[in-house]
Amino acid sequence: MQQSVAITPGRANSTRFVEIPDAPAPGSGEVRVRVLDVGIDGTDMELIAGHFGSPPPGSEFLVIGHECLGVIEQTGAGVALRPGDFVAAMVRRPDDCANCRAGSSDLCTTMKYTERGITSAHGFLTSHYTDRAEFVVRIPPELRSIGVMTEPWSVAAKAQRHAWEIQRRMIWSPTRALVMGAGSLGLLAAFLLRLRGLEVSVFSREPADSSRAKLLECAGVRYLTSLESKPGGEYDFVFEATGAPQLVIAGLERLRASGVMVVLGTGHDREPRPLALGPIATRLMINNQVLFGSVNSNRRDFEQTVVDLGEMERRWPGLIGAMFTRRAPFARFADVLQRGEEDIKVAIEVGA
Repeated sequence: MQQSVAITPGRANSTRFVEIPDAPAPGSGEVRVRVLDVGIDGTDMELIAGHFGSPPPGSEFLVIGHECLGVIEQTGAGVALRPGDFVAAMVRRPDDCANCRAGSSDLCTTMKYTERGITSAHGFLTSHYTDRAEFVVRIPPELRSIGVMTEPWSVAAKAQRHAWEIQRRMIWSPTRALVMGAGSLGLLAAFLLRLRGLEVSVFSREPADSSRAKLLECAGVRYLTSLESKPGGEYDFVFEATGAPQLVIAGLERLRASGVMVVLGTGHDREPRPLALGPIATRLMINNQVLFGSVNSNRRDFEQTVVDLGEMERRWPGLIGAMFTRRAPFARFADVLQRGEEDIKVAIEVGA
């Protein structure tokens, strides 16, 4: 048996140690991975708060943790990866829709997928896991210290890729982007957009001299603590990462004609609120704008993330690593679940 960190989905503050069976030896096309680092993000905190999540069939609990860096210990037949390779794990496992069969389970149309550590499948806050090799991506040794950022960066990369694909409807040369929110996802999105060559602004309510603002400034990102509304908008692309309804609208108001905006934030306030859809629909229609949602990512985005993280280390050495404000050993996992105001990214060190 192996010790793991789990919750009872739907019950607030139920996080605890449990034991699950040891990860089996890998079969053909599989790998057995020793977990090294697990990052904690807003989804984990919502799971811990009891807002959503579902256990695997037959289980009363869900092992959490979906941002995972590990090292391969064993491989089955037909696997190109080797023991000793660092790998990041993908989160979603496909159903049988056309998109899932094509490798895009992040666009599943049946919504019957599973997600490790979130929906109907145990996550990675445990010592080992066994999975299909197609669901892990090799991380170069030089990215070992920041490899756990692969999954969250891939989510931003997928959203940006889809926005650019949508804009193939027209001649489009984006130059300016606005990111709403300076959480870890917002920071990663801002860095990614800088790599893509855009002038980037980030809006957040933290003070202008906060540690988040200073990290953004290192990459040439403009930090905003207030938003001015300009007629016609001023941004080609808006990346919303807060989940606050009023900021979704504020972002849309600052979008240029024929621009595109993506929503990734999930708000903790789940009470329905009246929303004047008429003016929003009119704005979208008159300005030929696109507003879409995005979640999760697929292998293509993970592989792009490896390239991007390598480029980040070349252009701004240590900047991604500086996002980690706290790390805790596995035995003291509860320490990092008590998020402080100064925390940007926290991680649990499961193995050496």
